[in-house]
Parts: sequence; structure tokens; C-alpha cells
Amino acid sequence: SDSSIDSNLSSDSIIKTNESYQSIFNTNTNENKYTNESESNSIESKIKFQRKKIYTKAPTKIESITNNKLTNDTNITIDDLLEAFKEFLERKDKEKPLNTKITTKEFSVKKRKNDIKKYLKEKKKALFTELFDKYNKSYIVVTFISILELAKEDEISLTQEKNFSNIYIELKDM
Repeated sequence: SDSSIDSNLSSDSIIKTNESYQSIFNTNTNENKYTNESESNSIESKIKFQRKKIYTKAPTKIESITNNKLTNDTNITIDDLLEAFKEFLERKDKEKPLNTKITTKEFSVKKRKNDIKKYLKEKKKALFTELFDKYNKSYIVVTFISILELAKEDEISLTQEKNFSNIYIELKDM
């Protein structure tokens, strides 16, 4: 009788699989008349492709996989189960990320250009590296872009005596 149940379940799963293929492609033998062979091959290739996406397996009995049977030890009480569940919940709470808020300071190229011009008015001539008083990526990028824009607008002059020597920045007289 067990084998008849297995065979019935297997045939049921095959029938359901075939029904799902028909619903996917809306194929009905009375409705589909192929006018040429290439159209037929194209639908067959779609069906083969769809079959690769669907995994079907006939049901199996757990006894065929393992010989272990679940038994209820009389040593375990409801309190033991509650304690285990409580420990589980505590471990889950520790796995949660900490509540942190990351803030970044935004730098304006326009404001940084004005700061560089003020600095150069006071000092007259400065080393390129002196303008980078903060060492975070966004500040360095904004400062570099500001220097490039000031040079493009012909408000500063950049000089370097030889390769790999210091770069000097001066504010041009306007």
C-alpha cells in the first residue's frame, strides 16, 4: 500500500508539472497548429529552457534518508524548552547591528575657493600642500577642484622650479 501511495504521489506531481508547463506557454493541442517547422522548434526550445528552471522531485519517505527516529526524552521539560528559547532570543539580539548614525560634512567648492583666496591674501605665497589642512577624502577633492578652478579663472598662479619639487601658489593681482 505504501508503494501505491508513492506511485500516486509521483504521478500527481508529474501531472501538476505538465499542467504548469501548459499554463506557462498556453499550449493546447487543439489551438496550436504550426505553419512551419521553425516556429515549432522555437516553442520547443522555450519549453526546454523553462523546464531547466523548474525542479521537481517525487516525494520520498524520511525513513529512506535516515534511520534516526525522533523520540521524546522524558528528561526534557517545558521549562528546559523555554530556557533554550530565551537563550536563542538573547543571541539574536546580540547579532543585531548597533544603532549608529553616520554623518558626513559637505564641503562647497565655492566656499573653499573663497577660503583659499583669503589665505593667499594674508600669506601672499603658499605651498600647495599647505592648503590641505584636513586629511579626509572629500575635503582633499574639494580643495583640489577649487585650486583647479582658480587656476582656470586665472586668479592664481602655480609655479614649480623643477619636476618633483614643491609647487607654490600665489594670488594674482586683479
